[in-house]
Amino acid sequence: MDEARDSGSPAPVVAAARRMHSDLLRTKHAAEDVLVAFVLDCSRCDRRVHWVPGEGCELGRWAHSEPAPKDHWPRLRGGGLK
Repeated sequence: MDEARDSGSPAPVVAAARRMHSDLLRTKHAAEDVLVAFVLDCSRCDRRVHWVPGEGCELGRWAHSEPAPKDHWPRLRGGGLK
């Protein structure tokens, strides 16, 4: 969207970019709404793992729900819904 606006593109192009950006955010939020319902376990430390939504266009990530060792990222093992 910024590229379309900064390059001096015609108004319809900027409007289309704005709609695409909005659609992308809606889709991202809808997917993250499903992911936050999952509660999984880390196979390395047996601590709970949950989805942390990203801000704006940033992707979210899986993270430990409670303090965990700093030497690893969560390794997921099946769990279930909240």
